[in-house]
Amino acid sequence: MFTRTLCAALSIVPMSAGVAAAAGPFSGPMHEKHGGEVVFANTPIPMDAATDDNLIAATSLDKPLFVRTWGADSADNLSPRCKRDARLVWWASVNGGERISVGLSNLSDEARKEPFAASFSGDAKVPVTTPTVVGADLDPGPDRIRDWNGALVPRLVEGTNAVHVWITIDCGYGQDDDPIVAKGDLTIEVKKGALDAYAKKYGPFLPKARHPESRAVGAKLAAAVAREWPNEDVVGSGVLVSPGWFVQRDEWTGVPVARSSDAWVVVHLKEQPLATVCRAFNVTARQAAMDGRRFSPDVELGGTGGNVDVPCAAAKLPGR
Repeated sequence: MFTRTLCAALSIVPMSAGVAAAAGPFSGPMHEKHGGEVVFANTPIPMDAATDDNLIAATSLDKPLFVRTWGADSADNLSPRCKRDARLVWWASVNGGERISVGLSNLSDEARKEPFAASFSGDAKVPVTTPTVVGADLDPGPDRIRDWNGALVPRLVEGTNAVHVWITIDCGYGQDDDPIVAKGDLTIEVKKGALDAYAKKYGPFLPKARHPESRAVGAKLAAAVAREWPNEDVVGSGVLVSPGWFVQRDEWTGVPVARSSDAWVVVHLKEQPLATVCRAFNVTARQAAMDGRRFSPDVELGGTGGNVDVPCAAAKLPGR
């Protein structure tokens, strides 16, 4: 995700090649009018939109959501110190809470020189309300959709929510000093049961279990994670996504020493006050060898890979 250019990752379309401009050329009248803003709609927002009649200030979880930003100036002018290795970071907060990152991409040399026009999803026709799966090899646009639905939406509460979204340009100087180049606010109304309904429809979902022993071993894996991570509550059971066991052998004798399977497990940080906010960890389920032919029925946590934010409901939903 971090190595993609912003043109590909955020649908940023340079208006012309070459010299940086103080302002413009813009992609359309709404780009000029809403430069420096993050805007929202329940229908697609074209890059070269001629009207802003479909832009909204409030929505609900049962409606499609499209998010776009337009730059008011070139990135070179907005952040002169970032002449190289600049990247665009999408941030959000819910009800004045913690800052969460919901998108990141590098800026190409060409894209830095002119005002950008960017769809959050990477495609103006694709809404944020689109299903994603953790662990999938996603392009940056769907990657951000996953983060929005996995990190932002679970922080909503029943009733009226104030969502603030802003974009900074970063090039390694420290996030607190990064200039804000666009921002916007959206009110989201959440009815009773809407968060669960949203998670069931859009996820992010865990991968589908592929291992024939996933149910039995996954339960033991969850217990192993609970023992190893006392600050986390394990939600549901582990999901084994390898089609079978991978056997590790002694490099000299060739005798099996253990077998393992790739897996996912969902945990809720005990100090997290929102019961809907969880993380899915890519882990390894491991069984030690008892002799040359048999393996222990006990399951160990063999290793930990990356993690992504998910609604806690993901642990109990069918994988995809």
